Amino acid sequence: MIKFMPLILAVGYAILMLRFSMWRTKRMLDAQSKPLTDPSITRLADQMAAAMDLPEIKVHVFEVEPVNGLAAPDGRIFLTRGF
Repeated sequence: MIKFMPLILAVGYAILMLRFSMWRTKRMLDAQSKPLTDPSITRLADQMAAAMDLPEIKVHVFEVEPVNGLAAPDGRIFLTRGF
């Protein structure tokens, strides 16, 4: 058991850092974004949700200048202001 301790500690540290990173990313995205209200994109998101048998897909606008889009681990979609 003692020879596996460094491996167990490394895996535990990696899991801890992953959880912390996810928490920090979620907090940052919530603070710097707002729900998207554009009817054409909302309609497309509703069609995509219906195709996947989901009640809705939440799309938010992330208030940064670069052109990018990302999906959060909890299923939300973020489009940057650059779009």
